[in-house]
Amino acid sequence: MSKRALGHALTARASSEPLSTRLWRRYGAQAIGLLENIRADARNAEVLIERILFLDGSPSMMPLELKVGGTVKGMLESDLALEVRAVKQYNDAVAVATREGDNGSRDLLVTLLKDEEEHVDFLEAQMHQIKELGYERYLAQQVGEHEEE
Repeated sequence: MSKRALGHALTARASSEPLSTRLWRRYGAQAIGLLENIRADARNAEVLIERILFLDGSPSMMPLELKVGGTVKGMLESDLALEVRAVKQYNDAVAVATREGDNGSRDLLVTLLKDEEEHVDFLEAQMHQIKELGYERYLAQQVGEHEEE
């Protein structure tokens, strides 16, 4: 089981969410909804810890280094970098589990990998919208969509 995968899950849950949420409040409730979608996998750390303990391992509880942007675009870029790194780490961990014949861990890691890939897709789509619409129009659109609800 990958300690880096566990570190990513802990970082995503424990370290960045409260700070990002506070910063995003400045940009409207829709931006917070985007963050909630990205952080929907908060349970991953618990699942990984349970699997590591099941395998008589000792989970590392040290979160990864975290970089949080001061703007919505900066936060999206920072989250995208974390998610891309997580995809690589999960892919590496899947390869190790497969090589070791640990199908239970492999299946769990594949599930988590697919979740991270969805996050990367979402964040890349947001960055594409910023590029196409311009940053200010993107922010206005996010706030405007929330006001229509």
